[in-house]
Amino acid sequence: MDIAGSVMTGRGSTRTYEMGQQRKERIYLKHRAEWRRWESEGSIDADDDNELFADWEGDWEVMDVLITRWDSSVRKRLGAHEPKKVR
Repeated sequence: MDIAGSVMTGRGSTRTYEMGQQRKERIYLKHRAEWRRWESEGSIDADDDNELFADWEGDWEVMDVLITRWDSSVRKRLGAHEPKKVR
């Protein structure tokens, strides 16, 4: 698997974050298991592309994790407020 990481640069400094390989693997395994469950339930047709689609969903979740990693730091630097939690 490729390395997943991100970099935040600002005010003359650079910070990096690299997602742990095990965490990344768990994300992909979760999505593949979900797609296999849908296949077995008949909710979707069984086909070879389903693993690819599951990996795409894993990619999106990995990107969400990387974005979330810096969210509060960026908001603080911009003077923006955290979004209110919906109950």
